[in-house]
Amino acid sequence: MSRRPDLLIEGGALSGRRFAVPDGGLRLGRSSSCDIHIPDEGLSRNQCIFECDGEAGIRVIDLCSANGTFVNGEQIGLDAKPLAVGDIIEVGETTIRVVSDEPVATPAPAGAAAAAPGAAVDLGLGAAREGAAAETGAAAPRRKAAVNLVVAAIALVLVAASAVILLLPVGGASRKRADASDAKPRPAAEFVSLVYEKVDADATHIFRYSVAIDAKGKVKADFEDVPGENRLKEASGELNEQGMGELQRIFDGDEWRALKSAKSSDETGGNSLKLRRIRLVRGGEVKEVRIENAGEGEAFTSIRVALETLVNNALGMQAVQRSREELAKSAADNEELGDKMWEERDAKYGNLFASVRFYKLALGDLDSLGASAGDASRLQERVARSKAELDRRYKDVRYEAMRSAKVRDWDNALVEYRKIREMIPDRGDPRHQEANANIIEIERRMEAEKKAKKGGSGK
Repeated sequence: MSRRPDLLIEGGALSGRRFAVPDGGLRLGRSSSCDIHIPDEGLSRNQCIFECDGEAGIRVIDLCSANGTFVNGEQIGLDAKPLAVGDIIEVGETTIRVVSDEPVATPAPAGAAAAAPGAAVDLGLGAAREGAAAETGAAAPRRKAAVNLVVAAIALVLVAASAVILLLPVGGASRKRADASDAKPRPAAEFVSLVYEKVDADATHIFRYSVAIDAKGKVKADFEDVPGENRLKEASGELNEQGMGELQRIFDGDEWRALKSAKSSDETGGNSLKLRRIRLVRGGEVKEVRIENAGEGEAFTSIRVALETLVNNALGMQAVQRSREELAKSAADNEELGDKMWEERDAKYGNLFASVRFYKLALGDLDSLGASAGDASRLQERVARSKAELDRRYKDVRYEAMRSAKVRDWDNALVEYRKIREMIPDRGDPRHQEANANIIEIERRMEAEKKAKKGGSGK
């Protein structure tokens, strides 16, 4: 059985080096943490990753790099690109050729630093490592295809999009590693990159929204609705520390670890395509979930909506990434969820906070729609009502927590401060942060008293 092709560097700082692609993949970039470390200012710290593709193939995936990754002169964009023997990959000032499995004696040039072929891949960026930056160095050539808005051209784009989808099988190497990580979840793993894509298309129309986020929170997003409302938009921005914390929270739960890809077995859909795709790279894990012409399920919807909201708030793209019909439905759905959380405010401590959030989302949708002042006023009143009740309950619980701490009733103080954390789950909220700091301090004092008591008893 033939083995996978190798990677031969033909131009650049490591010219002459040859690398085999192990099961764990090879990460290439300017960071010293990469398996193929190349000191090239034209590269991002984490430029791309080479992965196994089936039994004897390999593919390359760009990690939201600043200058892009090119195969045979074409920028590969956000999708995995299968490679064949003879293909040329260009990254910064480096040129790499895919070669057959015949061994080649290619000694390393003096002073060149690179990881040994087959070294265990670690996509995490440890505490002492620098994050993957989308910094611009010597810019690689930029190539962009012109957008043809006529219906015939859109049909051709749809065919091309469908072909790309077929190139990335659900059961590929990335998916195998994701399943393995499910068995051993790695909480708080360092974030490397994320790609989110939403496509609704048929032979006459394409609606596409995509987002790429790198390790430092730099966000690139683009949207097109053609011919439809004939809108094309690109935006870029950056998530602040709180936004990055929210991004981590979205993907830290069991919901993400349990998600699986889904594809409809119904072949009667013709040339229509409905795709939702999330690809996350972090801490030694590469996982992609694709929902293609199938129901996405409650867990996927929850993650998708939270991600869209985070990105769109950062970039101000709420109005462009959804049609008017979607915005109207979203406003109604969010208002209904806000009402539900209000009615169930006594069921869980966090429901009041959730009601405020859903009402605000509905307000944002209505604002994008240019809805009537009456609708907005109704929602503003509900936001104020929920916030006032949340504030009242927060003050009552905080008073009880402080009273208990003052009389050194540590157990009850912990209970009350933990209630506050549940009432206000946003880790960026000062009230949550204060409660968390007090919990840590109380636990420290309890431990100190326990040790002092144990020492006094002579044990």
